[in-house]
Amino acid sequence: MNRALAFVLAVFSLALMIPLQEASSAESRESPSALCQFSLTGLVSENSPRVSISVTYGRQVDELRETTLVAQFHAGTKAGDVLALLADRLERSGAKITRPTHSSNLASLFVEDVVSVRIEETGGLYPTVTFCDRPLGVLSLKPTRSDRVGGELKITGLLVDSDGKSRELKKLEVEVFRADTGHTICKRLYDASLYEGWLPFRAQTDQWSPNRRKDSKVMESTEISFSAKGWALELTAG
Repeated sequence: MNRALAFVLAVFSLALMIPLQEASSAESRESPSALCQFSLTGLVSENSPRVSISVTYGRQVDELRETTLVAQFHAGTKAGDVLALLADRLERSGAKITRPTHSSNLASLFVEDVVSVRIEETGGLYPTVTFCDRPLGVLSLKPTRSDRVGGELKITGLLVDSDGKSRELKKLEVEVFRADTGHTICKRLYDASLYEGWLPFRAQTDQWSPNRRKDSKVMESTEISFSAKGWALELTAG
């Protein structure tokens, strides 16, 4: 009798555990994704008219999609026209987007559920990527050309207190030099962020993550702009 009762209880417990395990497994497949704003400023350059932008999006890890725009544009093409073409490709692939204003030298495109963004070439346009409702997870930089040029890397984070009542903007800016590598830029960014109150993390030498802050404030959203040319910039939502 005791053995039979123990067997019934064991089967009942297992039946309860299976749905929990399935739910846990389904939850683990969700990827950190953000409402993402892409902004481009200026006109396509005659000297470097090539654009290469990739966007990975989706809520579930096993359903992620990547849309890529790799093309050479006529010099003088406006930022709005480039983003309109990217918007067309994203929409055809099933992404949820808000279309930019066409034929503008300053244009923005909103894309839902973005997991990561990779920018290799911008045709001389100046890009800004904003994770509107999530923090930046990881930033990665790799040189793509020997004739790369310097510029600036700017990061602006919206911080919130633990009680959620107080918000403030914190900025990080580091200069990028022609002779730099992804390692030297991320090391410079690491040192600057540590000085500004972050507890940053580098899983690899050419990566940087804001991770946590010394004052326990949490980053709610992040804006990243990059003006140097000849680099592959990859951003992952946190």
